[in-house]
Amino acid sequence: MDWRERLKLLIQNRGYKITEFSEKCGLNRDYVSRITNNPKSNPKIDSLQACCDELGISLGQLFTGDNLSDTREEAISIISKMGQKEVAALTKTLKSDDWKDEN
Repeated sequence: MDWRERLKLLIQNRGYKITEFSEKCGLNRDYVSRITNNPKSNPKIDSLQACCDELGISLGQLFTGDNLSDTREEAISIISKMGQKEVAALTKTLKSDDWKDEN
């Protein structure tokens, strides 16, 4: 997974719409859309840092995926493909104690 895909998945995983995310980062919506979707775009490092800050990750984690385990990235990928109802059901389940191991 390249850094653009990782950024896009993390934005989606955090429940942001592109408009909301770009506002929180202090960036133009179209600019953030280009960063995540256009492989020919060349974003400024301070813009990427603003995105990382909002997501709670480092630039290194964005580029390498380090400390974002394969399991976590796989989960992010799966969740990003779910519909709103599926995400709501998953969230409800995770917030309950029903799924936890009793050991």
